[in-house]
Amino acid sequence: MRQCFVTAILAAIWGIFSLFFTAADLSAQTTEDRFWIQVEAHSTRFEATERAEVLRNTLPGLSGFRLSSGWHALALGPYGRAEARALLRNLRFEGLVPRDAYVARNAAYTSRFWPRVAAFERPAPSDTGTITALNAGEPQLPPETPRQARQAERALDPDARRGLQRMLQWAGFYEAAIDGAFGPGTRAAMAAWQASNGYAVTGVLSTAQRADLTRQYNAVLDGLGMQTHVDAQAGIEISLPSRLVAFSHYEPPFVHFTGRDNRTEKVLLISQTGNRTRLEALYNILQTLTVVPPEGPRVLRRNAFNIRGDGDAFTSETRVSLADGHIKGFMLIWPTGDEARRARVASEMEASFKRRDGVLGPDAGRSNDTELDLLSGLPLRAPRLSRSGFFVDDKGTVVTTTEAVESCGTITIEGTHEVEIVTQSAPDGVAVLRPKIDLSPPAIARLASTAPQRETPVTAAGYSYAGLLNAHSLTFGTLKDVRGLNGEPDVARLAIPALPGDAGGPVLDASGTVVGMLAPKINMGRALPETVGFALQADTLRKALASTKPRMPASDVASLRPSKLSPDALHHIAKGITVLVSCWD
Repeated sequence: MRQCFVTAILAAIWGIFSLFFTAADLSAQTTEDRFWIQVEAHSTRFEATERAEVLRNTLPGLSGFRLSSGWHALALGPYGRAEARALLRNLRFEGLVPRDAYVARNAAYTSRFWPRVAAFERPAPSDTGTITALNAGEPQLPPETPRQARQAERALDPDARRGLQRMLQWAGFYEAAIDGAFGPGTRAAMAAWQASNGYAVTGVLSTAQRADLTRQYNAVLDGLGMQTHVDAQAGIEISLPSRLVAFSHYEPPFVHFTGRDNRTEKVLLISQTGNRTRLEALYNILQTLTVVPPEGPRVLRRNAFNIRGDGDAFTSETRVSLADGHIKGFMLIWPTGDEARRARVASEMEASFKRRDGVLGPDAGRSNDTELDLLSGLPLRAPRLSRSGFFVDDKGTVVTTTEAVESCGTITIEGTHEVEIVTQSAPDGVAVLRPKIDLSPPAIARLASTAPQRETPVTAAGYSYAGLLNAHSLTFGTLKDVRGLNGEPDVARLAIPALPGDAGGPVLDASGTVVGMLAPKINMGRALPETVGFALQADTLRKALASTKPRMPASDVASLRPSKLSPDALHHIAKGITVLVSCWD
């Protein structure tokens, strides 16, 4: 019954989208303008196919693709970017896709394995074993019988046999281990490659066919000048596309290679000392850079992480690992629309990557000039809007102003933790956010159970300068009235010199109890003194939280505190509960 209901909901969602985005709209888009919603990814085709069969009824239009990484993705699409994002939000809300589903560009989804391609879509096999795809003027190898092909194959050394499997894997036909043993899996891959390239299907590649496969494998690297680079300071050996990028400078923890002749391609080598904590910190920091677009898969493991950012103009791929107290890796930045070469170059760089003695020191190549919007010479990605908020339960639920979350592509707290909107009330101006992964906040706000008295001192905590100081500020003032200028009962009027970034932050009394949330400056058609502010009272916040049922501390516990805290104690409470809320496009 539930499945039927869910399916009906999904069908309705698809119907709504079809009213606005017709097939004609999609056909007018270029390949680069199309996006997919990646639902799941599995390491083997078998697992992915089984899951696809399970999900096909609840997610109509699902397809399976083999990715360049070797994984197998289940995805919905293609769509334009806006409709893909909107549909993903609806699917997450209905619980039809996992929370880590994401929107990715079309270029990654070219090798479909499910639903199975119909026989009439495959190229017709050729009657000859000779190469049909050679360029004009190239010498052709003589044809071989299947027996001669087997004899030639037996002469291959182990490295050549493993190389053949690796090339079949790159071409999207082989999924098993690279072991040099030509069993049923390798034979099936060879047969599939032969069928795809117009050869007679024998399951044994002739010498000419192996040459064709090798040519295809190496063709994407033609003109890139892949050469081994050894950096003694960073302690890294790696193969780089030397005709496209050249060494620029050191800016720890990065070694910068910029594109020749102002090309888009760039490479960063990463080298620093560290542990798991610093590895995770680097993982979070890199995602704030403009060279790491917010869309794309990313995985953080115990001692390594991978990040791919899919942008309109370029894709960046980062692979970093921790070993022996040294964090090392690389980032490749590549223009969009060239997925085959990007994936191959990234694979070559990873395969050639070797750790050597040495690690980049903190002062290597560093200049005395610093800018707030740069990290080691790279521009930081800036949010469209930043406001304040505060924790209200032990799972990391946050209360803030609706101004902070309107029309956002992504919302984060503290710059890195992605959150979703649980509820928002436009009339009241209260938004409740919940982290996609439970957090353990350092402190939890205690809402006042009674209205404060007039002329009592209050303190607003917030990120006054929208995160530029990387710390909250305290602004001191006085509660002038428990009603608004027009007599609103749920609004308190304050005499406080707050700034726009403070909006959404907690307003505390002398005991550290939250008596309200600072409201944004309201345009009332007249200019008010800069020291006039307003706060939504605690009862209004409590009503907004009623439907979300957070595990909040009892307000009467606040009575155990002294009626008036020292400035240091008040600062400690404010620091624990106040968070930066950022809205990203």
